[in-house]
Amino acid sequence: MGGEGESVDVVVFGAQLKRGAVVQVKLVGMLRLKEGDGAIDDKLLAVAKGTPEYNVNSTDELNAKFNNSVAATVKFFRTYKGAGSGITSRGIGEAYEAMRLLYSSLWDYKVNN
Repeated sequence: MGGEGESVDVVVFGAQLKRGAVVQVKLVGMLRLKEGDGAIDDKLLAVAKGTPEYNVNSTDELNAKFNNSVAATVKFFRTYKGAGSGITSRGIGEAYEAMRLLYSSLWDYKVNN
């Protein structure tokens, strides 16, 4: 589970997907966000198998090879709820931190459901 007991969001880089699609991915990092009310709303960052993006192993490499896509994603999440929403970025986490969040979320889900 993510912040506020919600499921963790996964941003998948690669070919366009339909919302809710199930695909194989590789985690490359995480986006640390804080909502205006102080709630943590981190996002896992992944690359889809079978896409050129799958060849990268970090958010730095993804940014360098794919037109600052991580930086654009940070900007999107900071602004998509409108001016004054108070969403702030707490930085980008490494792949191992994303894995830690994923496993922690899976454990929380298993224990609470």
